Amino acid sequence: MMNEFTSIFLIFLVLGTILQIWLAKRQISFVRAHQDAVPSAFSQTVSLSDHQKAAAYTLAKTRFAQKMLIMDTVIVLLWTLGGLLEYFDQTWRSLDWSPLWTGVGVIISMMVVSALLDLPANLYTTFRLEAQFDFNRTTPRLFLTDLVKSLILLLVIGVPFTALILWLMEHAGPFWWFFVWSAWIWDSVCYYYGRIQPLLHLCLTNLNRWKMKS
Repeated sequence: MMNEFTSIFLIFLVLGTILQIWLAKRQISFVRAHQDAVPSAFSQTVSLSDHQKAAAYTLAKTRFAQKMLIMDTVIVLLWTLGGLLEYFDQTWRSLDWSPLWTGVGVIISMMVVSALLDLPANLYTTFRLEAQFDFNRTTPRLFLTDLVKSLILLLVIGVPFTALILWLMEHAGPFWWFFVWSAWIWDSVCYYYGRIQPLLHLCLTNLNRWKMKS
């Protein structure tokens, strides 16, 4: 028999899923209604064929997202009521590690499994959906390389950062949330200046070179 918390959880989960499906349907209806005419603000720069192509891509991607929304809801149920989260928790507890590293093991395991569960959808989106509209520029080798890099970053950065958060939650007192927030901001800034900014600089540099050649 379900307790009160489980009932509330299921109600919010179902309502949230229904709301997102309804919003997706509204977007589909809106795109369909405007796919045969380029907005006046872009009429001089975007052709009708490109506009219709973008609309068709949006429709296909939104429909696929609706299906994945149902799948994500099922996965959430497997993690919670299905006992998958409890299974990982008990498995790591059986190793008799300290509570901190047991927590790290559970969280990292969840992240790895979640990434693997998302892999089929990412493969379909990249090599089927985007390729169908000539939007894909990713080769299988590049996709695999990025996947391996993401897993390595998860271990190299995710493990110590997760350990830091759990340590702060245990030892930083009632204001642990402030220190966790500060650590999150610091990590985001380091990630931006370490990876995002150099990438943006490279893209802008190449764009300026292309403009000068043109």
